Amino acid sequence: MGLISHSTSFPGTREPSRGGGLPSPVQRIVRPRISDLNSISESLERPHHQSLCWSERDEDAPEVDTQQEKAQASRFNSPSTPLSRSISKVRASAVSLADSAVVNDIMLKYNSRIMQRRTAPFWLSFVLLLWLAHALGYLVHEYAHSFTAWALGYKTNPLALDYGRLSLRNLLILSDIDENVDYGRIFAAGKGYLAALVAVAGVLAGNGIFYYVSRGLYSIAKKRNRQVLGLFAFLFCLMNLGNFLAYVPIRTFTTRYDMATVERGLRISPWWIATVLGLPFAVAIGHFFMKLLPDARSFLFPNKKKPQVVLVAVSSFTVFAFFGSAGMQGYGQTSHWLSALSLYVLFPVVLTLCWPRRAGFRPLRRLEPRPARRTATLPPRGHAMCPRPPCPTQGTPQ
Repeated sequence: MGLISHSTSFPGTREPSRGGGLPSPVQRIVRPRISDLNSISESLERPHHQSLCWSERDEDAPEVDTQQEKAQASRFNSPSTPLSRSISKVRASAVSLADSAVVNDIMLKYNSRIMQRRTAPFWLSFVLLLWLAHALGYLVHEYAHSFTAWALGYKTNPLALDYGRLSLRNLLILSDIDENVDYGRIFAAGKGYLAALVAVAGVLAGNGIFYYVSRGLYSIAKKRNRQVLGLFAFLFCLMNLGNFLAYVPIRTFTTRYDMATVERGLRISPWWIATVLGLPFAVAIGHFFMKLLPDARSFLFPNKKKPQVVLVAVSSFTVFAFFGSAGMQGYGQTSHWLSALSLYVLFPVVLTLCWPRRAGFRPLRRLEPRPARRTATLPPRGHAMCPRPPCPTQGTPQ
């Protein structure tokens, strides 16, 4: 049954005479709208009708890609009749551009109001996820040291970290937490290579494994369109990536802590560590800022420039300023200059290159008709290659 036909009468209106004459003012206003609605109904019913008949797509009435059409495409639509289809043979351009602009303006105003109401909860959740991702990235690093030492027999309880004192700084960035491993005991036993294994496990087994875990979690979140989960996975990947830079090469050329223990245990030059670990870490950082960050902008914040700017700024600052400045004090002159290079050169350069421009923005599609697309022509009914019975709506071929 068709949507509305032109023969519908309205209270208080007079039917035009069969011999001609102008319609009433009400009919002059309503009839074009009826044609528009019938044309939309026709475009919605056409794919189902054609799939039953195996017929060529009707090119006389091109498809209209509008949001109203998608909203009306449901199983509760009434089936069309030959009378309604004959009445609704109108061009898709009947949907005026003025109406399309009005609908777009209403949608933009509605979306802006919704976003204003959600701004405060969003930024609060963003900060909480950022803190949680940093805490997990820090803890997996320290627990990797502890569990490796426990597996080698040099620690009784792998969960016994040195959690430090209760302070605001320690709660925010976990600065006082340590793996609580006695490296002196391992070196005293003449097992320097085991001490090197325990020392390098933090950045390799801890941050290295969970770097790939976070990337896989981001892919799952994107496939299922879970933006909150995707944001957490992205930030967790960011924290693991920052640890790569903080240890190699920032704190590689130093005399204490993890990389110095690796150099002492293996009796190698820091240039070996800078080469063997620095190259894959550099590839991971490059992939993050060239591939993952632009993809996260489009997935997490489509058509939202301010959140995209914040995401780029937070990512650049976290890697090259927060983790990159780890060697500023207490790690020797080489680490100091490497941190200065990361903070004052790499941070502004990467921020400028990754700054959101047109890429990542998907503007709303205008509610305009698009031209018809040709499809492959199938054999006619009754052909030897098409033994199926004809469509019931077309009748039996003569």
